Amino acid sequence: MDDKIKEVCLEIYPDLSIKGEQVAGIAAILNNKDVVVNLPVGFGKSVIFHALPAYLDAGMGPVQTVNFVTALNIPCISPNNLKAREREIGKTIEEYARSSCKKALEEEYLMNRNDRTNEEDTELDKSLDVSFDGGWQKRGSGRSYNSTTGHATVIGNVSGKCLHFGLKSTDCRKCNYIDEKGDASEKEHDCRRNYLGSSKAMEPALAVEMVKDIEEMGYMVNSLTMDDDTTTMARLRQEVDHDVIKRSDSNHFRKNFTGDLLQLHQKHKRSISTTVIDYFVKDMLYAIKQNKGDIENLKSTIDAIVPHAFGDHSLCSSWCGYKVEAFRWKSIVGISSGFSYISKE
Repeated sequence: MDDKIKEVCLEIYPDLSIKGEQVAGIAAILNNKDVVVNLPVGFGKSVIFHALPAYLDAGMGPVQTVNFVTALNIPCISPNNLKAREREIGKTIEEYARSSCKKALEEEYLMNRNDRTNEEDTELDKSLDVSFDGGWQKRGSGRSYNSTTGHATVIGNVSGKCLHFGLKSTDCRKCNYIDEKGDASEKEHDCRRNYLGSSKAMEPALAVEMVKDIEEMGYMVNSLTMDDDTTTMARLRQEVDHDVIKRSDSNHFRKNFTGDLLQLHQKHKRSISTTVIDYFVKDMLYAIKQNKGDIENLKSTIDAIVPHAFGDHSLCSSWCGYKVEAFRWKSIVGISSGFSYISKE
């Protein structure tokens, strides 16, 4: 194959001096392998093309990259050159990323199908359980969301791979320049402005867009593990023509549950200490983890947490330390807070 590659390359570029490492990279691509070719300087690539993948992967901008290279006493690269090269190879990187996501979708489906019976597979044809989360380039304060860009990803629950990604942008410098200067020569450009709504609504818009994209590829999103954003689920139920089950992930649940308890702590500092809060959060997370997939047992365990903390073990089951070794157990909440527990009965 190496000889054929050299022969074709020389037919297109007769003066080309192709090296073995370059041939090996092309051969890997032709063999449908996921490959990144990193050629040393002098192998037909400038340092600019070496720097591009590095600064894109690190999340650095052209100016930061130039400052970093300069600090290493390496001949300076123009930020404009970097940005121009980024635009050249950016589309190729995006196409490769989307191709990788399509492969991950098929892999997620195959792994998901192996966990089901034939009857379940017929009923839920090509259905997927995925996780979703979005973010903004500029962090919101909780009251003000004014970032010009928002991004989101869909991750497979079984494979853990990225199945889809999306970006919303309300800004384009080229468009702003054209509007300001009226320069018709700049009209043809790779415009990234694709959204006109508020920044806070970017996440629901991306969720709907990506779920629909996945369904256009022949799959169906059965459940979505995400934060407790009710707006996103409301948009999905409104615009997607089938029910999408919403699941809360443990990280967001812990954050929200702890936040609610801390609000009570601010109002009742003498009664609810941070030790009590940590105790309840830990017990709640234990209950969720130990009763995964068992809704009834999870419900009964959660109902028993508060009585258990105050020394009432009538609702406890085998997980309760008091029932195993009563003489070693003591009521942490009862001692530290001074509360008295009142039963529902």
